[in-house]
Amino acid sequence: MEIKKSYKADLDRHWLKRFLIGLAIALSLFVAVLEFPVRYGGTDTEDDSMDDVLQEMAMRKKQERQDMIAVVEPSRPRKKQQQKIKVVDKIQKDLQNIADISKKRIVGDEEGNGEKNDKAEKADDNTPAPVAVDMGDNPLNFRIVEQLPEFPGGMSAFVKWLTDNLRYPPVAQRQKIQGRVVISFVINRDGSICDLKVAHSVNPILDNEALRVARMMPRWKPGIDKNRPCRTLFAIPVEFKL
Repeated sequence: MEIKKSYKADLDRHWLKRFLIGLAIALSLFVAVLEFPVRYGGTDTEDDSMDDVLQEMAMRKKQERQDMIAVVEPSRPRKKQQQKIKVVDKIQKDLQNIADISKKRIVGDEEGNGEKNDKAEKADDNTPAPVAVDMGDNPLNFRIVEQLPEFPGGMSAFVKWLTDNLRYPPVAQRQKIQGRVVISFVINRDGSICDLKVAHSVNPILDNEALRVARMMPRWKPGIDKNRPCRTLFAIPVEFKL
């Protein structure tokens, strides 16, 4: 009996082999397509990325410099403020020196009755008077005037007036509080008194007594500078001693 060959059966036998070969070719083409941009186009992409990074770093440095400038510039006015403070400190030191050039003192009542004491030392004509300074329109314009302000009757009359009106506070006597209080004030062009302050404090009790008497002062003869009356800063040391 003759065996007949079937063409369909032959195709079925080689179908798997052909399928695997076709699949391998398809996968190879797919991988080749994926690798093509990496091998031939990767250099431009990396260069572009590097340029972007460098540009971003440059922008950040520029921004940081601007921020530093914005922070540093507001600090410049502080130098002017420090200079003004030094000028004020100089005035305070000068007022302290003023307190050291007067020997006038008010002596307290040893019995502690708080009444007026007539044992005040008489003013010596050779004793230097407190130094005054012309203020002008600016309190920091600190300079010696040509002619000092003068109390009516002179400094001897001022010491007598101060002795007659000053009282040693009884509380300060009982607590044995003593020392030198420096009162500063401004003598206006018309001789009136203003801006009374305690330039050197000893104790609030003695400070208040010195201020109380200073507020009672009559008009002074104003200071003279360039042949014209001027506003003058004046300081008076008042010494309380038991």
